[in-house]
Amino acid sequence: MINDFQTDSCFQSGMEQNAITIDHCHKGRFECVFDRQHYLYLGKGDFSIHNVLRSPVRSSFPLHYFYGSTIILFPESCENAPELQLFRIDTERMTEKYQLDTQCHVFRRNEDIDHVYSELYENLKQPDLPFLRLKVLEIIYHLQSSQIVLGEKQDYLSVETTERVKHIRDHLIQDMEQRISLKDLAEEHGLSLTQLKISFKQIYG
Repeated sequence: MINDFQTDSCFQSGMEQNAITIDHCHKGRFECVFDRQHYLYLGKGDFSIHNVLRSPVRSSFPLHYFYGSTIILFPESCENAPELQLFRIDTERMTEKYQLDTQCHVFRRNEDIDHVYSELYENLKQPDLPFLRLKVLEIIYHLQSSQIVLGEKQDYLSVETTERVKHIRDHLIQDMEQRISLKDLAEEHGLSLTQLKISFKQIYG
């Protein structure tokens, strides 16, 4: 499934079901809110894997646009799928490997997987269904493989820091003619200049 959003948010509640989703960010940024206390961001090339039963409590698009893809696996339907059996893809193994019963993981861009995604997006210009199905299977196979080492993103931001940085950005946009220094803005919002720069980059890229 291709996601092409020109909006701030797409979050919907009441969609909890036993399904494994693999979300990939091709352009834009995707904000995930966990346990109402921590924020984490998917940037270009980043991807996440989780069970819909353990989804983020809220999500949005800080840059007001997002282009990416979602692969959905329904465990009950996957058990007898010939294509998955051919690649020895097992949703139970994936659930165990990533502890999907209790966790949602966000991973940094990985060269091996990114190469497959690049071919997938390129093919969308003139879609070839068998080719696209092969690329989806490749991605799932890579994620299940023990030979692929993934770098998990652990750079969570607190709710307080995130809201302060967003307020600073809004302030800068609304008062573009004022020459107020970033250092003064950071101090005014209870942040160090370093905190502001690092957090701003995490949220907006």
